[in-house]
Amino acid sequence: MRHGNALMISDGASNPAGVARALVDAIDECRKETPYRDPRGDPAVMLITHQLAFLLSLPTCERLDDWDTWRKLCRAHVDAATAGRVAA
Repeated sequence: MRHGNALMISDGASNPAGVARALVDAIDECRKETPYRDPRGDPAVMLITHQLAFLLSLPTCERLDDWDTWRKLCRAHVDAATAGRVAA
């Protein structure tokens, strides 16, 4: 779920409070995965953090290829989850 949320948020979310709540949810979801996943390397967490930083006029990722990579990884997770639901 965090990957789809991250894609929507990175498309231009403008409510810092909503983005911050989504960030907390994404970190919590990430930590619940087995095996434990470090949120600092999660593409969804990175995308959401990037958008929150942008909204608060803080420094963001200077390399757009990182941002593009995070989006591609999130899209792959969403596509895989969707394919799993369709196949089931």
